[in-house]
Amino acid sequence: MNRSGVGTFYKYAVLAPKAASQIAKTILSPLTHVRNFISAGAFVSANGAFFPNYGDISTLLPKSLGGQGVFKQAYDLTGKRILGTMTKADDALYERLLKVGVVDSQVQVGESKRLLKDVLDNPATADSKAYTDLTNNLKDKLLKFYGKTQDAYVAEDDFWKVINWNLERNRYSKLSETLNINKDNYKKILAEESTKGKYFRKLVQRDEYAMESFDNFLDEIAGNITRNRVPNYGYVGRTAKALRQTPFGNFIAFPLEIMRTGNNIFTGAIDDITAGIGKGTFANPEIPELMQLGLKRLTSFGMTVGGVPYALAETFKAKNNVTDEEMNALRRIVPEWSKNSTLLPTGRDEKGYLKYVDFSYSNAYDTLTRPFRSVMGALTQGDITEESLKSSLAKGMSDSLYEILEPFASESIYTEALLDSTIRRGIGRGGRRVWSEEDDFGVRSFKGITHIANSLMPGSISQFKRLERATRGLADKKYGQTFNLQDELPGLFGFRSIQSDPERSLKYMTTRFSSKLKKDDNLFISPLLKGGRVSPRDILNSYKYSEFRRFATLKEMYQDIEAARTLGMSNSKIRREIQKRKGIKKKVVNDLLRGVYTPNSPSNFFEDRIRKINRDLNEKEGVEIENPYIIASPFIRQIISENRSINLLEDSPLFPNFEIPQPQITQQEPQITTPNLNVPTGTIVNNQPQNVISTASGYNVNLPVAERNKIIEDFFTGW
Repeated sequence: MNRSGVGTFYKYAVLAPKAASQIAKTILSPLTHVRNFISAGAFVSANGAFFPNYGDISTLLPKSLGGQGVFKQAYDLTGKRILGTMTKADDALYERLLKVGVVDSQVQVGESKRLLKDVLDNPATADSKAYTDLTNNLKDKLLKFYGKTQDAYVAEDDFWKVINWNLERNRYSKLSETLNINKDNYKKILAEESTKGKYFRKLVQRDEYAMESFDNFLDEIAGNITRNRVPNYGYVGRTAKALRQTPFGNFIAFPLEIMRTGNNIFTGAIDDITAGIGKGTFANPEIPELMQLGLKRLTSFGMTVGGVPYALAETFKAKNNVTDEEMNALRRIVPEWSKNSTLLPTGRDEKGYLKYVDFSYSNAYDTLTRPFRSVMGALTQGDITEESLKSSLAKGMSDSLYEILEPFASESIYTEALLDSTIRRGIGRGGRRVWSEEDDFGVRSFKGITHIANSLMPGSISQFKRLERATRGLADKKYGQTFNLQDELPGLFGFRSIQSDPERSLKYMTTRFSSKLKKDDNLFISPLLKGGRVSPRDILNSYKYSEFRRFATLKEMYQDIEAARTLGMSNSKIRREIQKRKGIKKKVVNDLLRGVYTPNSPSNFFEDRIRKINRDLNEKEGVEIENPYIIASPFIRQIISENRSINLLEDSPLFPNFEIPQPQITQQEPQITTPNLNVPTGTIVNNQPQNVISTASGYNVNLPVAERNKIIEDFFTGW
């Protein structure tokens, strides 16, 4: 990448803006720091802290209440590190944590560091001057500020990793004591083939370090669990590191780490449970303390990913008198990234439209509810072997795969903005317009550049703007939306109340609907009007497929309309919004509002074109083949009749299989001039040559074409 002009261009035109946008949205965004700190607490909860035991409570309590004061210790190793006030004791403990890979491994910062390194590291001669100019012109204060904000982002994760490490070390210290494992015999037990030996051997990955002392042994167990069950950039695979250099994906490492660590928490809990059962049974386990640890870890994970979100959602629904129907309707109009999130309704505006908080924004493991349900299902059915539990886990993880990995399957923040402003002709995600068709070139360019620039701005800026407008009682300049200080203040902690807007959402839905409807219609027309031969079956099959897709598109749009109605939007507003969109016929609008479907009749344009194509081919090929549409049209009319005004939600279209006759083919006869066969040889009739077919004996006219041609051939042979 460093040694060619194309590589240099790619680095500075694609990777550099991508890195800048990711840094702006995270490291340089104060509000993201707050959200990062709060959401990282879910990692500790998911690893078992939700149901503390084995001395967890004592570990978490401050020293003034007889605890170990692990929260203060976490601050000493993170907050003081940023401020540069760590003591020698703090430094020593920090070194221990570094040795077992617990600290300084924040995922987003690690990815941003590597992405910047891809752009700037080892520049070739072609771009060395640009590199030198860039580094030489950076001010010391700017570098210092960036360094501090980056350290803070890392420290926010490290704070919880230190707590998790302490909790795990305390658990296994107590467990070792219960199992009579101590500094004198731990090496011997690690070498055994017993249940205990196999279990602890799996937890010790850095053997040499663990063998130095019993403290190192416990440090390594806690370190292994923390670095493998809390997101860690050091464990991102080669595929993710390669994808980092593409225009696609925002923080590719993070969803992969959620996948990896979530799977490892499940696997670890299964190992705890099955090793605890050992040679015993679930009712009478070999090591009950270990089995209980696994069950607690699994249940704690389930409460983190499912229990707490569900309880919060139900509480907010009851508090704000919101029905299930309204919540289902809300999911249809929220942005794509929130459709599968845990939504908490927080109230209504003056129009009665719902406000909500996207709780999944602060709960990284929210997408892993399926694996939890799958494993718990196997447990409740009594299928508790290691193989069966891990098989259930694999099935659940595969179900969650798409949702978890979607962020890096799409374009990166910068790339998406660039494509919206250029290739997509001013249409962004969900149909939102960057610029209007009526704008002239200069206005389009300005709006496109502004859209791209916004992708490079820290995310906190928009939040601060909303706060400022809420304080002053001002509306949004672009959309006229008003802001409430009560809704905006929780946004400082990642819990901003978002105002749903069915009217605005319906605009995007209608744009999408119009585009899909045109594509569905073209599925019938386009393949049949290319100029080649088509059969009646081709016409009918294309019509069926086109109408099948059209029914699905109309059904989806009707569900969107029903959602808008449920959320309080009137029929008159819905009709006005849909009718604004050019190209949607009045009959389609009327049927949509009634919730019914009737198949399209082929247009006059299609009938004329298919007739002309068939006629031209007949002339070119010297044959007479019947127009295939004439044969197919009765069956199309039957489909229309059988599906007239069917219900979009309750019915399905019927497309019968028909026996379709083939068109008749008549060979055009060559015009051959011959004497009249009924006149004796040598006799000339009026000096005019006669056509064989028109003057042949009556029986010859009724013969098949091949036999008639044979007669003519024999005639000329005898002649």
